[in-house]
Amino acid sequence: NHASAGVLLHGILAEDSTHVEARYQLAGMAMQQGRKAEAMRHWQVVLERGRERTGGRSRALVARSAIDLGAAYAEGNQLQRAHVVYMQGLERVPEDVSLLTALGALEGRMGSDSAAITHLREALRLGGESAVLHNNLGALYLRQGKQNEALGHFLELIALKPSDAQLRFTVGVLLARSGRSAQAMEHLEHAARLAPQDQRVAQALTLLRNQSQRPATTEHPATP
Repeated sequence: NHASAGVLLHGILAEDSTHVEARYQLAGMAMQQGRKAEAMRHWQVVLERGRERTGGRSRALVARSAIDLGAAYAEGNQLQRAHVVYMQGLERVPEDVSLLTALGALEGRMGSDSAAITHLREALRLGGESAVLHNNLGALYLRQGKQNEALGHFLELIALKPSDAQLRFTVGVLLARSGRSAQAMEHLEHAARLAPQDQRVAQALTLLRNQSQRPATTEHPATP
């Protein structure tokens, strides 16, 4: 039970206050019992002076403590403190994919798009969750007005989520804006099959078809 487990874990910490596994488990128990402030104190200690042990899970739990503590601060809208925590985590566990992903998402929320893109691209390079990263990178590039870069990530995402009607619609619109009408039509028609009631898709298709059927204008020389 929780009481006996807590006694055991506190006993471990009495002998070694830097024991990562014991302190992380106490943080989890505190959260389960609604003691968020206590859990945050445990995560902070793990992050600042938790000692990594060869062959154990301590390194992963240091990263997890940074993620959990940063998320707790972000939940309270303390974004700058969350950012500091994530950066501390990366100092302890460089190239941790989950930390890079969390940091990039936070920086996007803070409006630091360039930093967010840098960290998310690094997470993607290191093998992070492709769907999440391509989606977030596409959205950030789109917010920056870099439509070609956004389109590249959304096309990668379509390969992973081919039945996402909203994604098909977004890609269709971006392709139409870049002048690739045939490809745009293909994605918009696919989106219409996936979401036949979506009026935005229907309107975009109608507009694109009208533009495609519009005859090219030819200039005639003026009569003298």
